[in-house]
Order: sequence, then structure tokens, then C-alpha cells
Amino acid sequence: RAAMNDAFLDPEVSEWRCAVGGGVGKLVALLCVVAFDSQKAFFATAVVMLSATMIQFLAPSASEGCAELAPVAVGQDKAATVPPGFAAMWVLMFSGSLSMCTMSFGATSAWAERQGAEPGTPEFDLAVKVSSGLLMGSAVVFTIAGRALPTIVGLCGGPERALLAAQAAFSLSLASFTSVLPAVVTGAFLVLIYPVAYQVPMNVAFTWLEKQPDFSPEQRGRMTGWFNSSIAAAQIVAAIGLGPVAAMFGGSLVAVFGGTALLGGGIASCVAVQLCLRRRIVMHVQCRLDSSQMPDGQKSLECQEAVSNHDQCDTEGLDSTSSRRAEL
Repeated sequence: RAAMNDAFLDPEVSEWRCAVGGGVGKLVALLCVVAFDSQKAFFATAVVMLSATMIQFLAPSASEGCAELAPVAVGQDKAATVPPGFAAMWVLMFSGSLSMCTMSFGATSAWAERQGAEPGTPEFDLAVKVSSGLLMGSAVVFTIAGRALPTIVGLCGGPERALLAAQAAFSLSLASFTSVLPAVVTGAFLVLIYPVAYQVPMNVAFTWLEKQPDFSPEQRGRMTGWFNSSIAAAQIVAAIGLGPVAAMFGGSLVAVFGGTALLGGGIASCVAVQLCLRRRIVMHVQCRLDSSQMPDGQKSLECQEAVSNHDQCDTEGLDSTSSRRAEL
């Protein structure tokens, strides 16, 4: 992702290119799994990865429309400055990644469990094939959603809201595996809702970072690594915790899905409250700072509008103080 942002000036172009690339890779991987046995699938994937790497060596180093970055001497780069809201974005990425890991690790078996199929039976094998087909359809939607990702974020009202909406979609998708709902509802969430939500935490936070007023391209690799650590942390939690939690519920993966849905929803709710409170503090403090420079009538009107708008707990646009002063 950092390399894509190095190559293209527009963060949204980098966003959808990475999203589509991830979708194509996911689709190719599933095709390898369907077409080959396990060993051949691994070898086929290795050939694809080698080919993609060799293309980078053969491709031109720069092309029209690409950004040119000046080299930075070792030891002369700026100290990393974490923009306001970085922690909230990191937590939302962690929450979304935990939901994705849970779904990725157990979707086929959880589908068979909700169908009441026992491992080793023909019914179980049939359920696994059906769920694999649903995941194939999910990969197609995943790729299409990648191209439309900037539009999806805009419809949500910004990166923060998009990440919150994605976590809500993850929680609903995981909770839909309960046997109370018809299988068609679970399948619809798995094919249509889950892959769209999947694209958001994988890409949106990086675009948000690129658009911060004080962001420096020199820190792109470091900041991208910090965001990626949220994915690694979620993988560690899933690898260590999902097995013991499933054992506590008699080996039920559906119960694990439900618990992860509740955990993700709780984390997203806490972050939403934190964003609302932070916005309220910023708006009130900024109104006080600028009130002395405004005429009385204008001061009263604009400050009242700022407080009124803030009281709606709008989580969008947590920019720097300088940006807020410019807006007021």
C-alpha cells in the first residue's frame, strides 16, 4: 500500500487500485483451491506470486501521472507525527481485522454447523462445498466493491463513519450464522455484505492518513507499518483465543462468531463515543479561541451553529486545529 501511494498522487486512486488488486488476488487464490489439491494449490500460488514480483522488476520505474519523491538522506527524515484520531482508526482496524480473521478461519465449518451437519458425513462435505461456492461469490463482490470503495466511503460520510459502518456489517454477518435465521439470509450476508465491509478496514485508514493536513510522504512507510500492526495484533488474538473460546462452548464455532460480533460491536461503540466527545471538546475550545476575533452578532451565530452541529455527535472530519480555525 505504501508503494502504491508513492506511485500515485491521488490517495483515492491508490485506495481503489489496492482494493481491486486485493480482490483479484483473493479470487485467484480461491480458484487455485477449487481447481487443485492442497499441495498443487500452494505451488500454483507460489508461481503467481513469483510472476507478480518479476513484473515489478520489468515495469518502468516511473510513468506519466506518477508522483516523484525526492530522496531523503539517512538520519534527516522528520520525526513521526501521529495525527489526531490515529488511535481511533487503529482500534477500528484491529476490530475489523479480528472479525475478518474469525470469519476467514471458520466460515466453512460454521456454515456446516448451522446446517446441523456432523464432520465426516456426506452432509458435512456438501455443506463445505456450498459455503466454498458462497465464498467464491464473495470474492467477486469483494473485487467489484474495491473499485467502488471511494464512492462507498463518501456515501458513509467519511473514513471514520465508513469504519464504524463496516464493523456493524461485520457483526451482523457473524451473527447471521445462528440457526435461528434462514440459510438464505446467512448466505446473503456472506456474499453481499461481508465482502464490502472487508474492503474498508483494509484500505480506508491509509487514505485517511494521506489526507491529514500535517502528513509527510517521508513517513508513509512508517505510518503504514503502524497501521498494519493492528492487523497482526488481530491475527495473534484470533490464533490464540478462538480455539479456547470454542472449547468453552463445546466446540461451537457459531458461538465464537456470536462472541466476536458482540466484541466488535462493543469496541466500535466505544470508539464512536470517544469520537463524539473529542469532536465536542474541539468545537467548544475552538469557538472560544476565535470568539474574540468576531463581531458580537457573528460570534453568537457561528458559535451557536458550531455547538448545535456538534451536539449531533457527528464523527466526521476530525481534522487538525488549523483546519478548524480556517472553517470557522
